[in-house]
Amino acid sequence: MPIRFTITDRHAPEIEALGQALARHNDAVVGPSGRCMLAVLAEAANEKMIAGLWGHTAWGWLYTRWLWVDPAFRSRGIATELLNRAETEAVMRGCTGAHIDTFSPQALNL
Repeated sequence: MPIRFTITDRHAPEIEALGQALARHNDAVVGPSGRCMLAVLAEAANEKMIAGLWGHTAWGWLYTRWLWVDPAFRSRGIATELLNRAETEAVMRGCTGAHIDTFSPQALNL
């Protein structure tokens, strides 16, 4: 039976199916992840979002994927506060470790 490969830049039902298949495999090998989304958002007085953190907790770990602070609000400790609040929530969820994904060229300038 020939195998067909597809490359795409669009979210499709097959992408969701891929995630579900991987989750089933991981659950069978290492146990259920307990994956739960986690977001910490910061708003200014005008209710405009000025910063945010997005990730998830799973297998006792906090995984931070996105961390952003509006340039007008940088150097005020907001990113630190976002991380502290995410870590506090992760500990309450039973996490004992953390992983943060960063875009290194920007991180090196801080």
